Amino acid sequence: MEAVAEFIKLLDPMIHIDSMSSPTEALKVIEKGKFDCIVTDFKMPGKNGLELSSDIRAFSDIPIIIYTGQGSEEVAEKAFSIGINDYLKKEIDPSHYQLLAKRIRDIVDKRRIEQVYTNVVNDAKDAIVIVVGEKIVFANDAFLKLIDTSSEKNVLNNSILNLLAGVEKVTLQEEMSDLLRGEVAYVINEREIKRKDRKKVPVEIKTSVIDYMGERALLYFLRDITERKTLEDEIKRSEIKYRSLVELAPDGVITINLRGDVTWINEAYSTITGFASEEIVGKKIWSIKAVKPTDIGVFLGLFVKLLRGSDIPPVEFQWVSKDSSTGWGEGRASLIKIDGKKTEVLLSLRDITERKQMEEDLKKYSTHMKRLAEERAQKLLESERMVFAGEIASTVAHDLKGPLNTILNAIYLMDVKPEKAAQMKEIIVNAVENASRMLEEARGKTTSKALNLEELDIASFIESILEETPIDRRIELKTNLDHFSIEIDKLRMRRAIENLVRNAIDAMPSKGTLSLTSRKEGEKGVIEVKDTGTGISKEMLGKLFIPFNTTKEKGTGLGLHYCKNTLEEHGGSIEVDSKVGSGTTFTLRIPLRQRLVVQNSFSSLRHS
Repeated sequence: MEAVAEFIKLLDPMIHIDSMSSPTEALKVIEKGKFDCIVTDFKMPGKNGLELSSDIRAFSDIPIIIYTGQGSEEVAEKAFSIGINDYLKKEIDPSHYQLLAKRIRDIVDKRRIEQVYTNVVNDAKDAIVIVVGEKIVFANDAFLKLIDTSSEKNVLNNSILNLLAGVEKVTLQEEMSDLLRGEVAYVINEREIKRKDRKKVPVEIKTSVIDYMGERALLYFLRDITERKTLEDEIKRSEIKYRSLVELAPDGVITINLRGDVTWINEAYSTITGFASEEIVGKKIWSIKAVKPTDIGVFLGLFVKLLRGSDIPPVEFQWVSKDSSTGWGEGRASLIKIDGKKTEVLLSLRDITERKQMEEDLKKYSTHMKRLAEERAQKLLESERMVFAGEIASTVAHDLKGPLNTILNAIYLMDVKPEKAAQMKEIIVNAVENASRMLEEARGKTTSKALNLEELDIASFIESILEETPIDRRIELKTNLDHFSIEIDKLRMRRAIENLVRNAIDAMPSKGTLSLTSRKEGEKGVIEVKDTGTGISKEMLGKLFIPFNTTKEKGTGLGLHYCKNTLEEHGGSIEVDSKVGSGTTFTLRIPLRQRLVVQNSFSSLRHS
């Protein structure tokens, strides 16, 4: 712990470290203090790293890194399931501390970025919603206020379609599909949204596509336009009130006659662009300096369409202020009657510069999150490779126990019964050959290697295994073996059956009966290994074939995992039937003839 702290301070002087060796004391300090990241070992006195992390997650989402030399793939899976942010295995090389320091810095920076963007989005005046599929996955405070609800829980995972009124769901779904397929960049509509009290509020909705947590999502900006709708209704009801109402409108308003001359602008338009009325009124719309030259053609096209009676959707464009700075505007155009006679074009301009900047920030944030997710996936893959190397070592150690025990027993029998020396010598030679083949197989774990198939008599094969397996006199051995030919990898199947036999013997600590049978069922051979031992609980049955899961004090939990992989490599299966206090039966089913080249050992271990 002291070495880690010193190296981290040396590598990143900006990191301030508080360290302690008691998980209970650490938990108390974390509850009271203000920290940016927690780094914890897995094996500790009193409480392990997963238990400590689970306690922290009950009251805080602070980033947590499990940093351990005692972990496994199962520990890594459990860590991520309870919300651990990163999992790193210790290395002897001191340069590994540089990797730890970088992981700490990356996690803290990521969290700070998330907090900044969360504050920006939540403080926005416009309501913001992110939708994946049709479900709402994020809503800011302005949206909660818009629909008159106090809790985000009331809207998350609800369909956005259920909140929109006056439009058929099919139309909304088609609109969403067009956006997600990229047929349109954005959609601006006026809709009504339903509040909690069932009242309907008119809103203007801008919808576009973003990446959210690695998925294509829809970003909705909603603005309450109750005041604007009231304003528009007033204009329609009374042309007398028209000028005064528009003059006070917060949006910029400009009127254009059919010849393209600007006839009037309101005060808000001057405020937004910086141009006074005398600098705009009386000039052609395409000649005023507030319009970018590159947009003149677009405006002329829209102007012609409007005169021909076409409905013009809202348009986003950049305007130029008098000081030459640019901003983003959202324009709406409609035909109006002046004094009941003259037809003119009314164009409203809303300043959406802040909203456009927020959209860009959100897109950058989404891209940043996607990159972090890809980096996290790569780090997890590297971590799994490290775990796999440990699994290979544990598997070799586990499987060599069989041949070593055989050799020790044979040497013992040579001492007490010299007349059997020749027979014991042959058993020792066979055990050494088995161990050598096991080591050779382990050396080739990561290369593509087919089964080494040979045809043999199954009964004779099982009898040879029993002859070389030490069975205590307290155990009664019963066999009922049918003779039939089968194609198998002799070494791998021997190891699988030896594992089952040794497990059966271990399950009968005082005395009991070990039974082995073989028979044919159609195109498959069936082998049963049965004991009258202590049995297996229902809870353990579900975890029986998971690596490193064991009930033995010195077991590795890899024996049954290897058996399952071996049977699956042969295109077969293994089943277990057990009752606590009555014993256990393992049933192996193997095709008599192998027709497929199966996956190599590395692949089967990683995907089992």
